Amino acid sequence: MKRVNLFMLVTALLVSGHWSFVNAQVSIGGIAAPTSGSGINLLLDGSKGGILLPQVEITSFTALPESITTPDPVPDPPVNPTLLGGLLVYNKTAAVDSGTATAIPTGVYYWDSTALSWKLLIEV
Repeated sequence: MKRVNLFMLVTALLVSGHWSFVNAQVSIGGIAAPTSGSGINLLLDGSKGGILLPQVEITSFTALPESITTPDPVPDPPVNPTLLGGLLVYNKTAAVDSGTATAIPTGVYYWDSTALSWKLLIEV
């Protein structure tokens, strides 16, 4: 039954012209990380498991890393920071924000689309 419903959905999208191809780096059920850009990797193995967040280098609390704003291929239209509210990433490299001289520790951050800035959730 599910196969028929999926077929009907794909057919309807193709006929209506609302079909687009999506390019993303996602790995589910394996141990290999996505190959490039930001992505998510769900690791599920019996009682072991977790979510591997995209690993980026945050160099400013008020700027998105280049790996997010200009992934390969570059999206058209460009990435809009106001639409990325709640984006979770892991900052893999400690840095200092050049605009405020504030330390940017490694850890889990989310993008606050109202303030247009990174907020630290968990310092690692």
